[in-house]
Amino acid sequence: MKVYLCEKASQGGEIAAFLGMSLLHKKRGYYQKNNIVITWTRGRLFKLCAPEHYCAELKEKWSFDHLPVIPEKFEYSLDSRAKSHFNIVKKLLKNAKEVYIATEPDPEGECIARNVLKFSGYKKEIYRILYLATDQKTLTKAFANPLPGGETQWMYQIALASAQSDWVIGMNLTIAMTLVIQRIKSSSAYKNAFPLGRVKTPAAMLVYAKEQAIKNFKAVTHYEIEIDVSTETDERFTLLWQTPERLLQQGRLLDVNYAKKAFTYVKSQKLGVTADCVKTIKAQQPPLPYDLTGLQLACERFDISPDETLEIAKSLYEMPLSAITYPKTHVGSLPISLTQNISDTLPLLLSLDIFSQLTEQVDLSRRTSAWDDKKVKVTHGIIPTTKPIDIARLTQKQKAIYILVAKRYIAQFLPDHVVQKTNVRVKIGNFTAIANCALPVSTGWKLIEQETNTCTPQLPLLKKNQKLTIKSVRLLEKTTKSPERYTRASLAHAMENISSSIEDKKLSALVNENDRIGTVSIRPAIIKDLVLSGLLIENKGELKPSSWFERYMPHIPEQLKQPVTSALWERGFTSIENGSLTATQFVNFQAKFVKAAVAELNKTFMEIK
Repeated sequence: MKVYLCEKASQGGEIAAFLGMSLLHKKRGYYQKNNIVITWTRGRLFKLCAPEHYCAELKEKWSFDHLPVIPEKFEYSLDSRAKSHFNIVKKLLKNAKEVYIATEPDPEGECIARNVLKFSGYKKEIYRILYLATDQKTLTKAFANPLPGGETQWMYQIALASAQSDWVIGMNLTIAMTLVIQRIKSSSAYKNAFPLGRVKTPAAMLVYAKEQAIKNFKAVTHYEIEIDVSTETDERFTLLWQTPERLLQQGRLLDVNYAKKAFTYVKSQKLGVTADCVKTIKAQQPPLPYDLTGLQLACERFDISPDETLEIAKSLYEMPLSAITYPKTHVGSLPISLTQNISDTLPLLLSLDIFSQLTEQVDLSRRTSAWDDKKVKVTHGIIPTTKPIDIARLTQKQKAIYILVAKRYIAQFLPDHVVQKTNVRVKIGNFTAIANCALPVSTGWKLIEQETNTCTPQLPLLKKNQKLTIKSVRLLEKTTKSPERYTRASLAHAMENISSSIEDKKLSALVNENDRIGTVSIRPAIIKDLVLSGLLIENKGELKPSSWFERYMPHIPEQLKQPVTSALWERGFTSIENGSLTATQFVNFQAKFVKAAVAELNKTFMEIK
């Protein structure tokens, strides 16, 4: 008997229909037709046991005497609401000769299925059905080409390492931190736990650091000089005085006295002479298809939160719509194998009224740098599927997200956006002034993005040593602006692009563009939980740390507070994937940190009078 193991009942019904089954084949907890069975896990049937399972004393009273709790062997408990269903699945697996895992194509989906197999005692053949879309064409190919189970074992190991290390850090340090706060408040009755976590705490610290930057911000006044000039034929344009490097502080001229002197000097001049005029042509390819974080940022303009974006994207991915590919991805690139779908997907999109005017500009043979097998492991950029869709039947938010995804895909087959850049240097006495202009030569893919043309006014045709008449000079006083607070979407983006989110240059140098905190699928939930737990406050979409977090944050172990630490830890998942590290080794490394962190918090606890 073949058993296909899905993640939830709705998915099981969809796969059953795909394999030719109907309600006539539905039993209690599964579908069966001849020797083929479809069943499901109902999500996470098994969860890691709580600390009191290993240390009964913690059930009665939290105490440093019993910390840290580091299980020699992690044990799991079955969700009490799912016992009867698990018994059904277990019985089916007992009679199975082959199991095909068909859960979501990521470490979490892999772990859900593998734990069910493990606790059912299944020991026979395992295969993996990996599909990143639920349209007929994709499913047909995926089910016809199952992978040997060993090829995706690494995803299970990553999920184990992530869950168990998060447990060790989160459970122990939450208890320890709460004990410290109880001591500070002189109340053992204080039961409001202060949650700490490998992803949660550094995410909150990003918000805290941003708030400190806002509180410490002092507006800086700086100066610029604009010069209006004209050619012999009275063609006018504006130059900007190029402040000498030695006078700049933080990239700006702050010395008002020098600014006034420079203004007076330039104003006394009658003519300028062009030192050079350089023109370059630059072709710009379209941005990659959306990953989940990029899609969440784009959806802010529609007032769609990150967690809602994910839910809506999932509704577009799942049957019956099957309109887009799997949304839980941090990768924007596409596998070259998907080029075989272009001739089906593009005509479907161009048949929609919103895109029909692009038919003549689209080139089906065009291949941008988005198509790159080296950057795709399992998941890839979010794109439309080959299934026709009736946009009129989508909700407004579904329609908005589908159109965003479709635009990015169509852009891959439109011409480059070509810009002519002109850079002019003009000598005015002993000073130099510059003018820059970027004018589109070909709109290309930006036609579909509908971006506002923000280029500077066109410069006249100039040549070297050409004389220019100075018409007017202006001394501009400008003021720097305060940093902006994070929104849920921009915080998720900061966690995805951690190297550009850390202002400390020494710390930032330790990470690279591939380092991140958390996964795209858990970030919305993590941020939501930070708000619900009271560590962060959300006001008009902006996030700031609560007074509760600010008051007790200094007691959090320093290493856990650093976003860089969490990002560097996550490199361990790559090592697990390539086989150079085991899940057990990763968890043991985290356990060493936890022992030191608990000792640090215990010391703080003992020092509080």
